[in-house]
Parts: sequence; structure tokens; C-alpha cells
Amino acid sequence: MLKCKLNGLKIKNLDDFHISLSNQLHFPEYYGKNLDALWDCLVELSTCQEISITWTNFDISIESLGQDLFDVLKVFLEYKKVNKNFTVNLHF
Repeated sequence: MLKCKLNGLKIKNLDDFHISLSNQLHFPEYYGKNLDALWDCLVELSTCQEISITWTNFDISIESLGQDLFDVLKVFLEYKKVNKNFTVNLHF
């Protein structure tokens, strides 16, 4: 199982999100740090591999990322449709 822990106190912008996520999920160096690249790398991990993302201080991320955060969540929701072993736990 791949586990990723994101902390809203440390994610001040979308770059911070991409760096933290890609480091923890071991995305390739060529990861483009955008939503299309996020989708591609999630799919490359495998659509049957267990992946768990825990996001603490999520309320702070709402303030920091605004609409970008909701765009990220849309990618996560779409990915959940192809990988039933993908979970995201949001902690406020």
C-alpha cells in the first residue's frame, strides 16, 4: 500500500501540494506538476494498487489553495472510479 500524508499547514500553494504528493507517491522525475500529469501518474501507479492519502488541516488548504483545491479533489474523485482501492481522508 502506498500512503501519503499531506499537511495543510505546509501546503501554501499548488506547487507545495504537487511536490509533497509526488515525493511520497514516488512519481517520476519528469512529473509535470499539473492536474493532467497528476492523473497520468496516478493511473501509472496501477488501477488496483492500494493508495491512501490523508490530508490533515484540510481547512487551511481550502484557504490557501481555493479553487485549485477543488480541481485536485475532482481528479481524486475521477481516479476513485478507476481504482476502488484509492482512499482520501480529509481531516479539518
